[in-house]
Amino acid sequence: MIHADIANQLALDVNSLAQTRRLAKDDPRAALKSAAQQFEAVFLQMVLKAMRDASPKEGIFDSEQSRLYQSLLDQQLAQTLSAKGSTGLAALIERYEVVQEQLGRVYAFASLSHAGNRDDALIGRFFQGVQERVNAINTDLLFVTLELNRLDDDALEAR
Repeated sequence: MIHADIANQLALDVNSLAQTRRLAKDDPRAALKSAAQQFEAVFLQMVLKAMRDASPKEGIFDSEQSRLYQSLLDQQLAQTLSAKGSTGLAALIERYEVVQEQLGRVYAFASLSHAGNRDDALIGRFFQGVQERVNAINTDLLFVTLELNRLDDDALEAR
């Protein structure tokens, strides 16, 4: 298996993205899990950075070197916490993506069935029912979508 456990990797591993891309070709579910863990690590790193920025910055340990060390330590800590699943964010993202994929497939099937048989009332009712259920589920998931989209793209790209 190509995928190495994220807890055993260095936070600055430049090959992790390439590894996830290779894994996506071989095992999409494992790649999703890896990407979700990496996303959770980036999110936790952002939380730790915000916490450090809010702390007083004076004293004998306030220097560029100590801030660099603290940043590296926070990156590794975020990756370790993500690997342990302590926040559950990676699991939430995995389930969210699976649900969205399944909803897309069901909706596509219903839509294509309806497009091919517009005169069939039974298929029309089926399509309408699927539309209503998909919309209801997406309404419940809207909070997740909005919160994930609030994350700073620049911070995610820097990772």
